Amino acid sequence: PPLGALPPTTDWDSLMYHLEVPGEFLKPGRILVPEDNLHVAFVGLWHMLYLPFLVIGSSIAPALLNAACALLLGIAVLVIGARLFDRSSAVLAFIALWGSSGIILVSAAPRIDVVLAYCLLLVTYVLISAAEERRPEKLVTAAMLAGVALGMKYHALLFLAALLPVAVWAVSRASAKNSERLRRLGWCALVAILTALPWLVKNWLLLGAPLYPLLAERLLSPWLAELSGGSNLPAGVPPEASPWTAAVSWELRRIR
Repeated sequence: PPLGALPPTTDWDSLMYHLEVPGEFLKPGRILVPEDNLHVAFVGLWHMLYLPFLVIGSSIAPALLNAACALLLGIAVLVIGARLFDRSSAVLAFIALWGSSGIILVSAAPRIDVVLAYCLLLVTYVLISAAEERRPEKLVTAAMLAGVALGMKYHALLFLAALLPVAVWAVSRASAKNSERLRRLGWCALVAILTALPWLVKNWLLLGAPLYPLLAERLLSPWLAELSGGSNLPAGVPPEASPWTAAVSWELRRIR
């Protein structure tokens, strides 16, 4: 991954928002909705680490940072696999990880999917460790990591929802009474939400919905909203339309 991260970034996602939107924050010195980019909804905790590199004009450094996390992911797979299963299973998982072209390609770019996978792997391991060792304090660590994952990319909600039975199992083993179990679950949920809250509030303030575009009315980019006279998609434009498709659809309707 480090060698793959050295050439200039060329993939669409990285150039469209992983680097572009944080770069837009630097111009006025604040977080805002760029005139032409609602992908600000997907910019979260990890992207803030790109800002010092973008200040000095380095677009390669964010990719190198992600490549380093990919190496940590590989080490974590090897170590966790050996601890939870056996050495052979760990080695096979390690080989399967690096045999995935998707992992290799994404880890050498400013995209955050591999970093998110690393964080979610740690959440899973800490939960299992808390259950096996009956150490409730580790549940707080898992909750904080879950909040970090959600702050990186709120698509992590799907994985965290799948982990909920594991969390309930860990709390059940770490606590003797049902009242104590419910209290621990509540505290862990609160810790996770508070950790992710700044990024959810960011979307709510900028776009009107914490998980935009999920569970929200689709908006036009500011420059299109200025032309159309409103921020909502015009009637007849499908919700999945891109900004350019929305612009063309709106212009055709106006001409007609």
